Amino acid sequence: MTAFLGHLPTEVRDKSGVLEFANLRAAGYWTVRELLDPNNGYNLALPPGRELLAELTAPRWSMRSTGVLVESKQEIKKRLGRSTDLADAIVLTVMGGGPAFPTRVTFRIG
Repeated sequence: MTAFLGHLPTEVRDKSGVLEFANLRAAGYWTVRELLDPNNGYNLALPPGRELLAELTAPRWSMRSTGVLVESKQEIKKRLGRSTDLADAIVLTVMGGGPAFPTRVTFRIG
């Protein structure tokens, strides 16, 4: 499902409203980044673990004409030597919204 979400167009912006994202995967990882920043006041807590920490801090990003792009899961997997399933689960949970998460996700299909 992550690969599918990674190709949908997005109107998501970062907290400042300035940065755009090339796809929902990038928007999701950036949203988790903002939620984990203690200066933003969201107080998001994650379960402890080296694997989760490694997966959440491994992705590299670049600025493209379409917005911020996070490297592919395959590229991260090459560096880590394993899948990023734990981090993907956190990102998908946050992007799913609900009352606990201040999501700003809107997307169009078709």
